[in-house]
Amino acid sequence: MLGAPGNDPKRLARLARLERSEAVVREIAKAGSITEPDNTLWSFLLRELPVRGSIPAGVMPHPTQFVAMTAITREGRGVQSRWIRPEQTHE
Repeated sequence: MLGAPGNDPKRLARLARLERSEAVVREIAKAGSITEPDNTLWSFLLRELPVRGSIPAGVMPHPTQFVAMTAITREGRGVQSRWIRPEQTHE
C-alpha cells in the first residue's frame, strides 16, 4: 500500500513521523529503491525520513515479499522484479 499510485510522498513522510514509524517506512522504501531505482517516491522517503534506530533482524518481511519475481519470461531467462501494488479500480 505504501507504493500505491497516487500516494503523496510528503503526506506519507508526515504520517510516518506522526506515527513514529520512520524506521519501518524507511525499510520498505529501501526495498522499493532497489526494485524501482527511478521511482521518486522511494528516494524522497529515504531522504526525508530520519534514521531512528534499527529494526531487529527477522521483524520485517524479507524484501522479496514486496515484489513479484519471474525467472523465465518471453524474453528468456533472467529475474524480473515488479513492485506489488493494489489494483486500481475504475468506477
